Amino acid sequence: MSPDGLTLIFISNRTGGEGEEDIWEAVRPSLNDPWSVHVLGPNVNSSVDEKNPVMSSDGLTLLFGSGRVGGVGIFDIWMSTRDAIGNEWRPASNLGPTVNTANAEIPSQLWGPGNLLLFESWGLPGFGVADMFYVSVVPDLPGDFNLNGIVDGTDFLKWQRNPSIGLLTDWETNYGTVATLSVSTTVPEPSGAALALAALCLAMSRRRI
Repeated sequence: MSPDGLTLIFISNRTGGEGEEDIWEAVRPSLNDPWSVHVLGPNVNSSVDEKNPVMSSDGLTLLFGSGRVGGVGIFDIWMSTRDAIGNEWRPASNLGPTVNTANAEIPSQLWGPGNLLLFESWGLPGFGVADMFYVSVVPDLPGDFNLNGIVDGTDFLKWQRNPSIGLLTDWETNYGTVATLSVSTTVPEPSGAALALAALCLAMSRRRI
């Protein structure tokens, strides 16, 4: 759920989806209004199961697990972005072999505007059969002021509202460029793993309240 309580991303096998278990979105204008529910469609969902969707705090980045064709392994992590709340999600892209392996990976938690992903892997070298890892998933693309992986008109509008956000020359140079994700995966040391686990447990406890 989004921090303002107005957007909820969830999994359902109800009729009207693209496949078996799909990602759906529920939105409402205010906390006192009823929910409006819709499936995210073929840009995000496939004919097979989607699992564990996690959304950034600004509601513009979505990561999820899927066993669809075109991945690296049995079950991969995929990402989709959008320009603004209410806009259509872009076609999902695979995070690639730096994160995904021939086995399975599943997202667990996403912090900030899409920049730090905690995920579980059965294929990356770690401490056991399945371990927790973290990775930055926001590409470094000069001129991409809204951090959605593409330099376009929405970045210029954001720069107009706040020119201190970056250089206009970066936007002019990279206009139309789509970022290629360059992610680096780190196996947390025991102290880091404990911190990540504590953060995850805290987030889960808040969801139950």
